[in-house]
Amino acid sequence: MELSLKRRTILTRSAFFVMAMLFCTYFRVAFLLIYPLVVGLAFYAFNWKVNRSAHLILGLSFLFWLFSLRHGLFLTYNLVSFYYFVPLVLFIMASPTPVHSAGNNFRVFMMMLTVIGIVNDIAGIIQYIHQPGDDNFVGIYGHFTVSQNGLSILNGVLFFYYFSIYLRQKDTLSLVLLILFLVSCVLGFYGAGQILLVCAIAGTFLKLRAKNIVIVLVVGSLTAVVVALLMKTISPLTYDYNIAVIRRFVNPDLAHAARKEIAFINYFKGYSHNLGDLLFGSSPGTFNSRTAFMVGSPTYFNIEWIKSASKPYYFNYYAYPLWNPTNTGPYDGFMNQPFSTLLALAGEYGLIVTTALISFVILTFRRMSKVISRQIKFFDIGVEGNMFKFCWIYAMLLMVVDNFMEYPEVIALLLIIAKLSQQKIRFAVASEHGRVQHAFA
Repeated sequence: MELSLKRRTILTRSAFFVMAMLFCTYFRVAFLLIYPLVVGLAFYAFNWKVNRSAHLILGLSFLFWLFSLRHGLFLTYNLVSFYYFVPLVLFIMASPTPVHSAGNNFRVFMMMLTVIGIVNDIAGIIQYIHQPGDDNFVGIYGHFTVSQNGLSILNGVLFFYYFSIYLRQKDTLSLVLLILFLVSCVLGFYGAGQILLVCAIAGTFLKLRAKNIVIVLVVGSLTAVVVALLMKTISPLTYDYNIAVIRRFVNPDLAHAARKEIAFINYFKGYSHNLGDLLFGSSPGTFNSRTAFMVGSPTYFNIEWIKSASKPYYFNYYAYPLWNPTNTGPYDGFMNQPFSTLLALAGEYGLIVTTALISFVILTFRRMSKVISRQIKFFDIGVEGNMFKFCWIYAMLLMVVDNFMEYPEVIALLLIIAKLSQQKIRFAVASEHGRVQHAFA
């Protein structure tokens, strides 16, 4: 028994190290090959179970894919999309069991992310000082896929973690770290991500005591002001760009609307005329997803063996015209990139599967929020409770504004942190009541 526990502890710590390196360094490129293996490693090392609802969602997705074959077989599109979709479902629907080793898993993982994050940010700051520019704060994170966007999100998560610790401990180290990670988050120059960061922080505290609501409003406002001032000081061009995007979004002219907005309009135009595709989807990878552009666009994501000359109907007429070599350039930012996980799921997997996933997310969030609210007075789970809420909200917001379903280094990181914090909460409550084996069955 002791040997088995020791082996699991060694495996768990090794898994933490491997995952931290994958999420925070150049090794992110490995997700292209080993994403499903990372999912399996997380489930085994952290003793997670697959929620029964996952079988239903995946079963429906496969069944509706068979229905969609009436449009033709787009095998490469389908397989690449399933490669990202199945791990997302498994991570969202993982059921963390309150095992003994879960007591420290959350803190150990956050510590490893912190160490690598500090190394990365110091290297990035040196790079930026040596050569200022929007794309020069990279460190060891690397220029791959979302690059600075992902790095900004990572630093935002670490900022909130140490902000939560500082609220409880008021210690100097947490204050220094939260400042470092906030500055590094801004240096990623991901304006939309930073707006959503403030929204996620507000959502984390919104339903707690009135005092905390006031605190988060004040802190959120101050954070937004600090972020804006830092951005204006460090990179005035980036500041002006983000202000222009906000103005265009708030008061759009349909003739000159951002392509991200047009993508949502095109979804309603295209799918509202076909009830079958609206409910069951047009087939994985055949509309708005990163997969569709990876496979169907000759200039996007140049991996030749996944390319296809054919273009599915919805992708060809409603998505590809918004993002192709004739109308895009290096300066097309967030609002001109017509990607959204919400659109990809609704269009490609259908409203039934999308609604089921959203319902599961809402129910899980509400159920755990009630547990946290009831038990926070009796157990030291304040930091874990905050991180569960924050990562859950932040992940869902990010998947609305961009297609982070297909960026494992972002979405898998947020969901792993949320599940580890959930597991720590379950362990703390179950162990106190002597029901470790049967709690939350």
